[in-house]
Amino acid sequence: MKKRIVLLGGDLRQYYMAKSLIRKDFAISYYGLNFPQEEQGAHQCRDKGALWSALREADALILPDPVSRDGMTVRENMLETPVLLAEVLLHMDGQQLFGGRFPVNMVAAAAKNNCRLHDFVQNERLQIKNATLIAEAALLEAKLLSDEMLQGSNCLLIGYTLEARLLVQYLKAFGAYVTVVSTIGRRRLEAEAYGCVGMDEVQLSESGIKWNYVFQITGEIKLGRKLLNLMQPDTVILDLSEKEDCVNTVYGRSQHLTIRKCTDLPGRYAAKTVGEEYADYVAAVI
Repeated sequence: MKKRIVLLGGDLRQYYMAKSLIRKDFAISYYGLNFPQEEQGAHQCRDKGALWSALREADALILPDPVSRDGMTVRENMLETPVLLAEVLLHMDGQQLFGGRFPVNMVAAAAKNNCRLHDFVQNERLQIKNATLIAEAALLEAKLLSDEMLQGSNCLLIGYTLEARLLVQYLKAFGAYVTVVSTIGRRRLEAEAYGCVGMDEVQLSESGIKWNYVFQITGEIKLGRKLLNLMQPDTVILDLSEKEDCVNTVYGRSQHLTIRKCTDLPGRYAAKTVGEEYADYVAAVI
């Protein structure tokens, strides 16, 4: 008998995940997910009643990445009415639960319902793949927003994560000058070992460098008025951080800076690749 999987909410990554799982001979039901075209083997739940019925018979539920923006509702794509995380758990009993960046309260609640939880962002292989795709997508996004060359440009990265290290490789391959600012000394030293200039916040304020591209990675140092005044008009600032207040967007735009919050990378540019990677992980676990 085919294993049954329910997908709830999400974006194109979930669509490609569903297509891949169907090819792997799973039975798929979905709710709140936009399929650009009909897929044989995928059943759309028209309302919550149909969703809960499908979930009772399912072996696994797949939620989006991230699972929620507000910690209470499922991050939706095509949901006309919100679905609360609490009501999802009320209808679960022993199914496997997949998603990205689960709220802490949901982790504890899932354990009480005997549901084994699998977080996409905690899997090392998926972490590396996702970081690579985010770096590639960030580079593409920056170029689409600017009329300047990367070669010879001054690029600033705030924070030094796996995504940042990969982004450094791309930027330096294009001949950009890269500076990394971090509150963590060993991160600055690591960046310097990769051929970057490492700075702390004080050194950044005193540097006098006019930046062409700025990548806010972690939000450990916020871009307020003081730091935004270091930017030249038309500087492109990409906010890749999870937090909401890492860049003073209103002030920055008043200074003619180009600012974009990029919480949907890499899904916007590599939804098929990500979805198929996640599908491989789900299939291997189930």
